[in-house]
Amino acid sequence: MRLRFVVVLLFICTSIAAQTTTSVLTGRVTTGDADLGGVNVTVESAGLQGTRTAQTAPDGTFVFPALPPGTYTVRFTHEGMQSVAKRAELHLAETTRVDAALQPLVAEELTVVPAPATVLETPQVSANFDQSFIRLLPIGRAILDIARIAPGVHDSGPNRSLTINGAAAYDNLYLVNGATISDPLRGTPHNLFIEDAIQETTIITGSVSAEYGRFLGGVVSVITKSGGNATSGTIRDTLSSDRWTAHTPFANEAQHLDRLNHDYEATLGGRVVRDRLWFFLAGRYQQRRDARSTFVTFLPYEHGSNEARYEGKLTANLATNHTIVGSYLNVKAKELNAGINPADFRALFEGETPNSLTAVSYTGILSQNAGVEAQFTRKYFAFTNFGATERDLIFGTSIFDNNSVAMAWAPPFCSACPSEHRNNREVAAKASFFFPSSRIGTHNIVAGASDFHERNNRATHQSGSDFQVYGAFDVVNGQLVFSVIPDETFIVWAPILFPSGTDDYATTSAYVNDRIDWGRHFSFNAGLRYDKSKGEDQLGQQQMDGDRISQRLSVTYDVRGDGAHRIAASYSRYAGRILPGIGFSASSAGVPATLYWAYEGPAVNDGSTATVPTDQVLKTVFDWFKSVGGVDNEDFLIAKRFSSGQVIESALKAPAMDEWVLGYGLRFGRSAFLRADYISRKWHDFYTQRVQLANGTITDEVGNTLDKVIIENSNDNLKREYNGVSLQGHYAYKRFTAGGNYTWSRLWGNVESENAGSGAIAIPNPGAYYPEYVGYANYSPMGYLSADERNRANVWIGYDMPTQIGRFNVSLLQVYHSGRRYSAVANADLRTIIKNPGYLNPTGLTRYYYSKRGGLQVDDIASTGVALNWARGFGRFEGFIETDILNVFDNDGIENPAALGQVVTTGRTDRNLAAFNPFTATPKECPQGVKTTDVSCKGIANYQLSATFGKPVSKDAYQAPRTFRISLGLRF
Repeated sequence: MRLRFVVVLLFICTSIAAQTTTSVLTGRVTTGDADLGGVNVTVESAGLQGTRTAQTAPDGTFVFPALPPGTYTVRFTHEGMQSVAKRAELHLAETTRVDAALQPLVAEELTVVPAPATVLETPQVSANFDQSFIRLLPIGRAILDIARIAPGVHDSGPNRSLTINGAAAYDNLYLVNGATISDPLRGTPHNLFIEDAIQETTIITGSVSAEYGRFLGGVVSVITKSGGNATSGTIRDTLSSDRWTAHTPFANEAQHLDRLNHDYEATLGGRVVRDRLWFFLAGRYQQRRDARSTFVTFLPYEHGSNEARYEGKLTANLATNHTIVGSYLNVKAKELNAGINPADFRALFEGETPNSLTAVSYTGILSQNAGVEAQFTRKYFAFTNFGATERDLIFGTSIFDNNSVAMAWAPPFCSACPSEHRNNREVAAKASFFFPSSRIGTHNIVAGASDFHERNNRATHQSGSDFQVYGAFDVVNGQLVFSVIPDETFIVWAPILFPSGTDDYATTSAYVNDRIDWGRHFSFNAGLRYDKSKGEDQLGQQQMDGDRISQRLSVTYDVRGDGAHRIAASYSRYAGRILPGIGFSASSAGVPATLYWAYEGPAVNDGSTATVPTDQVLKTVFDWFKSVGGVDNEDFLIAKRFSSGQVIESALKAPAMDEWVLGYGLRFGRSAFLRADYISRKWHDFYTQRVQLANGTITDEVGNTLDKVIIENSNDNLKREYNGVSLQGHYAYKRFTAGGNYTWSRLWGNVESENAGSGAIAIPNPGAYYPEYVGYANYSPMGYLSADERNRANVWIGYDMPTQIGRFNVSLLQVYHSGRRYSAVANADLRTIIKNPGYLNPTGLTRYYYSKRGGLQVDDIASTGVALNWARGFGRFEGFIETDILNVFDNDGIENPAALGQVVTTGRTDRNLAAFNPFTATPKECPQGVKTTDVSCKGIANYQLSATFGKPVSKDAYQAPRTFRISLGLRF
């Protein structure tokens, strides 16, 4: 009854801030074998304005909610007892436990001693990295660099994005100062941070509290510095150069630029009024240049970026235990010579991405046993001046190579068109209650509510003219030659038919989470979260409307009652966020339609005549296209997909995932621990596409009658499962530090619900998407998914060496991961195999796995990084030099399958290869390298791996080569 009352109360109260930006300190005080109540516990820290004091309950327990992360001194005093002081590190979004045993008075106070590590205190699987530690390692200091070395985290998603414990890359939650900074489509974090302004980063990968929602992977939470009573700051210049990076084995890699890049950073924090008003300022300016080369033609060009970031933050103690924190980050970024697989310089473009983040939070301690937190956040992001400047049919049309991913002639997108916006805002609040009881255990209850909105205005033109032409690229005397051949060339039209308004994808949430300490051996966590999701597209039409109740339950057993050995088990259900990208696909507003025509005009640049320039080739193509009716032509139309062909008949709900975790933690000494966790996850309620004869048809806004494609939630014939074991540990002795983690995992199924271009996608349901055409086993077989990475390890060691000329630190980081997976996939041409049972737009070209799913792998990757750091004090200032050498041994393994040739040639693009019936026949391969005109292949074989299949087509296929960089500056 009490739980129901709390949830209802949260719905009707006004709310402000979502995920936590604070820490919790708890513990128990004893004397001998007895609990000791009435002990005064005082905490103080350079990151806390003033001090806070609480008194232990009769069972000796105490709790301090909503403390800023940082280093704390915890003092225990009781009349007639010896005073004790302990030092504790409080980490973002984690609970720290500090116990104390008081003895009869024999001295005023003991020496301050450190409290044990906190990673074992809860069943939550997480890793925390202080920025002062990160800067000693040979890695970058950005959010993704830090998260990458946490257990359960893999950079095996599209474009090397991060996946956490088997989830799609778009399904992670990235927070800065409690504000969501994730891109709404791809889920990757926007660059709303300044490295030297980061205080610490917490990565939560399992057994996540009910306080967190809208994710199915993990949570990466960052908090920035806040100033203090003492003035402090940094000045840094990070130097790098394209020439300081070794070449990969790729033969056509461009020569590296002999140019020095600078990343300037500065921070300044201090007080306006002691313990009342603090300020923190930070800035970063980056100007980088690097050498790249075009696809296919391998012409060198200079790529670059200019970026400025600014942050301001105020922390105000309005009254005792009532604090407001306000922060603002602004980013102005411009990319120079950007491109998507450009084959010539004309396909390059410039683009700007303005970005900002506002966060205002309030923390109030109402009594010893109750506190409240609240926050308002808003993120702004836009694409401006992005893409082609020409709207002309000839000079604004992009051309593509059928046999590779290369494009040329005109840049993608359209800078002359309206800008695209991707914004969000959130208001929420939470309350903490401490309820000690000798009969039912000590309860630390957190309850809260939030209201989150993602709002996008999107009209992404695919080219300046809205046209694309696919043909063949060749290089003659260093010049790109574009060939168009009848039946092998096609024309794409991608118009924006209806202007975009602003959509609204919202999640309103309420949660309650109760941590129960029962005696000295057992603790329980009982969490319940309710998420109500609603989504309206850019025309204001409702697309999503669903709710979920998510349970978060766990039990921890302290074997000896002293925190040295803990066993934990948990069950959690998570609800993902509703995805704007799915809504875009079922909306006609701002989304390009796509229509494909087979080109049946004159062959140009087929080798029979003199070379014709590209503009004349396109003129020939469009002259023919106009002569047959242009976009009104039906005879050569081979496929058409208007966004209104896809409909959401029943409002969608967010996908979900169930997780089981079993863990064991061992603490030895005060600065060493080992922890092992087994994690099992299963996803369900996927976004899918269904097309059956029973669906009927739909007539879109321009009069085309199409097969109705229904987007819905489904589990039929679909599976995504993850099983993994993660190990993590830390050891410190005097000047020596060692730590790291290892993850074994297996990601299995047939759900690949994202791609590099669009992020989240609704996948065709294997048993219900044109089933007469795709109901064969190799359309969507079970197997290893592309993000599967069987083994991953991150191990680091560091050693401090104080000398007369300064303090040195040497650190080594060893990274290893198994080879990533890919498949041989191409379309099977069923247009002459299957008789159309009555569809208007049958999918005559259907996917076929010519290898086992995930049956091909690239190399296992190992990389060794070394950092040498020096610091020396000069009065109040400390000078420093930090040097990194990444991949010291210049290992050159192939790491990225996306940069390999993966073209499988079939009868669709080579007339010498025969069609086959995937329902009844096993396709025959024409061996790689054999001409398809050979008697052993012509008319007999069904497919052939291209000459470049499995081979690098760019330097991005290789692991990052040996790289050197150096930072120097001052701290004070």
